[in-house]
Amino acid sequence: MLNVVVFLGKDPAYFKTVAEVIAQEEDLADVRLLPSQSREHLAEAIADAEVFLTFNIPKGVLATAKKLRWLAMAQAGIEEELTPEVAATIRERGIAVTNASGVASPMVAEQTLALMLALVRQLKPSIEYQQKKHWAFDLLRLQTDDLLGKTVAILGLGNIGKHVARLCQAFQMRLLALDVEEVESDLVEKVYPPHKLKEVLSQADFVVLCLPLTQLTQNMMNSSAFKVMKPGSYLINVARGGLVDESALLEALDSGQVAGAALDVVAKQPLPKESPLWEHPKIIITHHLAGSGKKYFERLGKLMAQNIRNYLEGRPLINLVDIERGY
Repeated sequence: MLNVVVFLGKDPAYFKTVAEVIAQEEDLADVRLLPSQSREHLAEAIADAEVFLTFNIPKGVLATAKKLRWLAMAQAGIEEELTPEVAATIRERGIAVTNASGVASPMVAEQTLALMLALVRQLKPSIEYQQKKHWAFDLLRLQTDDLLGKTVAILGLGNIGKHVARLCQAFQMRLLALDVEEVESDLVEKVYPPHKLKEVLSQADFVVLCLPLTQLTQNMMNSSAFKVMKPGSYLINVARGGLVDESALLEALDSGQVAGAALDVVAKQPLPKESPLWEHPKIIITHHLAGSGKKYFERLGKLMAQNIRNYLEGRPLINLVDIERGY
């Protein structure tokens, strides 16, 4: 019997969906999934768990999880959960860590294309004029543009970046990419290394951020980066808020160097009410919804089912995380 403790929040539907998917796998009949919806219950339940599926790691919980061998994070980006204390415990005890990379990729990619279209088709001002009951054809018609033939620079060609590339191909867009790893892909024209960032930015009509947040990528979109962006280009961030120096972004928008920005994520979440990002006319904010969707937990269940199978059979786990890199 494999004991798996599942800590996915207060909504029981999350656990139910994951459990139903795994229950359909006949060869996993001996897997016992135990839901936990409070930190108090979790501290007790995790004592006998060999596997822990969670979005977050409450402080001190790993200390009581003496039998834990595999920490399965339910999201792709986990750098905020890998505190020095957690990382030290993982190293000392040899706990395997996986993330949910790929589960949200289709949704994030679709959100990216939606934001591209919203920016060039002037959807934000159109809605604002609608609320004012003002017919704005003469005001907006010369500001609209299309995606056909535009150059997209995808920074981070992982699961999400590749999904974005596939959707961009349908619009016949030119595709470039940058990645911290040596990546080869026939989805894009060329993949650049990190030190070629400015060369990539100078060619792009759209810069799409899909990178993990690390010491290397922190505030990579800073003043010097925005200055070399193609005049009138757009920034879309569906990755991590810490990739962008928000003060530098505001300066680039106000100067006209950058025509607009779509931010699904920001440096501090929730975004403080006093932030100038809220009311900037050239910014669209989508509240970290890019990875959300009705199919998320079904896909997470399928990933867990396959990984549990791999774990029981001694095969490599999917999406194994390098603790030192954070992804």
